[in-house]
Amino acid sequence: DSVPLPSNVEIIAPDSATPPDIAKFSGKWSGSWDNILDHILVVETVTPGGAVVVYAYGTAPIWNIRQSGWFRAKGKFVNGSLVIETSRVTITYRLNKDGTLRGTYESGRVYSRAELVRVQ
Repeated sequence: DSVPLPSNVEIIAPDSATPPDIAKFSGKWSGSWDNILDHILVVETVTPGGAVVVYAYGTAPIWNIRQSGWFRAKGKFVNGSLVIETSRVTITYRLNKDGTLRGTYESGRVYSRAELVRVQ
């Protein structure tokens, strides 16, 4: 409840032409950055050319994040990982063998990790 999502979130199943290793990213994932900042990643579309995601987050007063929010972004697949780059941050998601998703967040000297699980 503490992580907002836009009202128009829509997960579109990848078509059969999408390689299975990247099709597995499709869906809604939930976890937290360093067990501090709640995070939801919704991978709305996956194609061989990339993905469209909703990146959403809660609040973390200890990190001076006092307003929750979300943004929609395009990602690309690089060596089996989903990479989202903005002008200030690079976020990389890798699928683990157990079906969870490992995230890394890098922005200047800030580096965080997250473990996310698929949610319905």
